Amino acid sequence: MHKVYENDDLMMFFKKRYCHCCGEILQIKKSERIVREGDPDHKIYCTVGTNYKSYGDILVIGKEYYCPSCDKTFSCDEQGKVIEAQRYYQKKIVTDEEISQTYKSEILVSLKNILKLRWTLLIPIVGSLICMFYIFNGKLSEKTESKDGYKLLLSSTLVFIGVALAVKIVLSMFSNVDFINNYKTIFMLIPSLLAFNIPALLYINRKFK
Repeated sequence: MHKVYENDDLMMFFKKRYCHCCGEILQIKKSERIVREGDPDHKIYCTVGTNYKSYGDILVIGKEYYCPSCDKTFSCDEQGKVIEAQRYYQKKIVTDEEISQTYKSEILVSLKNILKLRWTLLIPIVGSLICMFYIFNGKLSEKTESKDGYKLLLSSTLVFIGVALAVKIVLSMFSNVDFINNYKTIFMLIPSLLAFNIPALLYINRKFK
């Protein structure tokens, strides 16, 4: 059986984590689970970069948190939400309701922030990269599909090239005008750079507005 090793929380080796049920320090425990063909996340473990290799059943070996006092285990994702609630309420013991409420509040804040960040799209290319980084490296990533980041970057690049070619064709119609010939590169570059951010704006408005 093919084996895959993962760890969603490298900080577990450097920081103390506390059980939200009793407040005791959590221990690190090895976890194992089998991902079978047909499971929703099977394809993820068969893809490295852009290369895909079909495997059968996959043994996923990772780390999880374990409370010896409560005899309970928590995944890294679960504990991540607990940590946010503990930080928000400034206490170690938090209820499931408090954890859920904190998570919902964080999502709402992220949604407001990405809508505010649309103003950065006035900055060619840089604005789009800022928005993409915020979306795919934070809370909002949970609301995206697995290849949205790749598709968005690709579409931005294609729009950039398409607009550049369109402007070039238009400018060729005025090839006898010296002023246009002298600044041909600038005339091509400005609209192309601005167009690069259009896919990011459309994606934000469709996904998060």
